[in-house]
Amino acid sequence: MRRAVFVLLSLALTALAAPTFSLEAIPWQEGRALSWEDFRGPPPADPQGKVAELALELRVTWETRLFFSQGTWWAQIVRFSVENLAIPSRSWVLPEKKTPEVLAHEQGHFDIQEVYRRILERKLAQLVREEFKASGRSQSEALDRLESKIRELLEKVQVKNREVQDLYDRDTQNNLQKQREWEMRIREWLLNPDLAPRPWNA
Repeated sequence: MRRAVFVLLSLALTALAAPTFSLEAIPWQEGRALSWEDFRGPPPADPQGKVAELALELRVTWETRLFFSQGTWWAQIVRFSVENLAIPSRSWVLPEKKTPEVLAHEQGHFDIQEVYRRILERKLAQLVREEFKASGRSQSEALDRLESKIRELLEKVQVKNREVQDLYDRDTQNNLQKQREWEMRIREWLLNPDLAPRPWNA
């Protein structure tokens, strides 16, 4: 099981209040698998049938350029970062369930989110290449419209990521063969995110 949080944070020029996010985090890294040491939170009194939960964040930060042209303010994204993070302090496991199989399942959740991080990163890179701009009658209106576009993309990724994560849980429940099949599928998606269920048609 996993619990995911999606965070938007504008780095430059915007008047947005910075959202709260975890300072302690483990970024997804090739070759760095989760261990039970990464599950440091206390299990809930009522785990509601769960044996473990991995807390995840997908954190998006970006910098913007503002300029004024022909009576209109424009906001343009110039660089960005998309991070897939596991949060140890909010991740937990029942002590008697610390098995390789359960850990592999939680790794699958982390890896699925990495697939969708890469999909979002590609889409934002496309906006930068195409010099996508949002306009407004004021600086704040232009920035708000730019953020709205980024939020729209993130929400689409969030919906599809959640759908796939839920399907993964349902499909692999008490089924080691299905778990192995999903692990192979996720590895293919990591190599080519275009093979994963898409949050948009383009």
